[in-house]
Amino acid sequence: MRPGQSAVGDVGRGGSPAFQAAPGPLARHGFPLLERTGGSLRGRPAQPSREEEGGARLALRGEGPAGAGRGPEGGGGRRPPRTCLAMAIAGLLRRLGRRAACASLAPAGTPGGGRGGGGGRGLRERRRWCSLGACASYRLRDGVHPLWQSPLTIPGGSRQSPINIQWSDSLFDPRLEPLEIRYDSATCLHMWNNGYSFLVEFEDSADKSIITGGPLENNYRLKQFHFHWGAVNEWGSEHTVNCKVFPAELHLVHWNSCRYGSFEEALMEENGLAVIGVFLKLGAHHSGLQKLVDALPSIKHKDALVELDDFDPSCLLPSCSDYWTYSGSLTTPPLSESVTWIIKKKPVEMDEDQLEMFRMLLFTPEGEEERRMVDNFRPLQPIMDRTVRSSFPTNHRLKVLPRCEEDMDQARNRAPRQDMAHL
Repeated sequence: MRPGQSAVGDVGRGGSPAFQAAPGPLARHGFPLLERTGGSLRGRPAQPSREEEGGARLALRGEGPAGAGRGPEGGGGRRPPRTCLAMAIAGLLRRLGRRAACASLAPAGTPGGGRGGGGGRGLRERRRWCSLGACASYRLRDGVHPLWQSPLTIPGGSRQSPINIQWSDSLFDPRLEPLEIRYDSATCLHMWNNGYSFLVEFEDSADKSIITGGPLENNYRLKQFHFHWGAVNEWGSEHTVNCKVFPAELHLVHWNSCRYGSFEEALMEENGLAVIGVFLKLGAHHSGLQKLVDALPSIKHKDALVELDDFDPSCLLPSCSDYWTYSGSLTTPPLSESVTWIIKKKPVEMDEDQLEMFRMLLFTPEGEEERRMVDNFRPLQPIMDRTVRSSFPTNHRLKVLPRCEEDMDQARNRAPRQDMAHL
């Protein structure tokens, strides 16, 4: 099978995606007008221009262009109708200021929003404070990847990914067992640059590298894994936890080999895919990851491919078995809502030199103007009415997804005494 057929294989190949993405109301990096001050995001409230502000003050004092005073003829007395109109204009200016602040929160590339067309230069250059929780931990940059600058929405899309996982809102499900992971290093084929990320692909004609258990009812074969990362360490992951972002995120993509005959068929079908998400944070050197890092110079440009034998991706997984799970979509076109997401709770560490090697890759093929491969993640999507389940109870407050009295009793016993069970 040609490498370009994987889950993110169509990205950057010039094909028209089946769906277009909309950053949505939680789009964390569609808000280019934020700044971080002293460890927290701050901004300045929207203000009218000096000319507008000065004109409003003159009008409120009853001083028109001809220098009229407070009274009808420039003396004292009752305010003329012109002054009342000026007060209304001042109120309108205040409302316009608030509207400008809202416009600055619109996703980049939409009319009047961020740095997209339609907004005035003054509005684009001012920095605004974003009150959305998904923005709370970001110092955001000027734009997003061109893949996510379309203002179009997804027809009928109600289970889009990625999302912000709110720890306190997740429901502990006692039925969720640890995920069973069995990878065969001999099934590893090659690593290649698809113009949006780098992928490591696996031979998937038999159940040799599979996952099962946990939230899954069938065996899922490993097809490929890839990464998402940012231009700087302050962002990079697609999912967030309590609005916390990580420098990078690993996705291991699997397909349901019991219900479907191929990855291509499973791609667009219900329960067709299962993706394990692993957060990466800066810390100790990752010896298992280094084999991939050493091969990155060979695939610097788009479409470059290098053989990669005998690699077991289990070395990239955290030792902790705890995870969250929810129903979602691919985060690259075709954005199909066929994914059971399994997000590992504990991140794994990599050192900064290893992450810098990711950033040396290029979006562009050899011979074209070089564009560094960074910020290759999709904006956050609204969770809508979905439930995020956890395989572990929270420490401060236990929320249980009820099944039977026995499950609830077990949940109570696993939690500290002071915790409460919400049934």
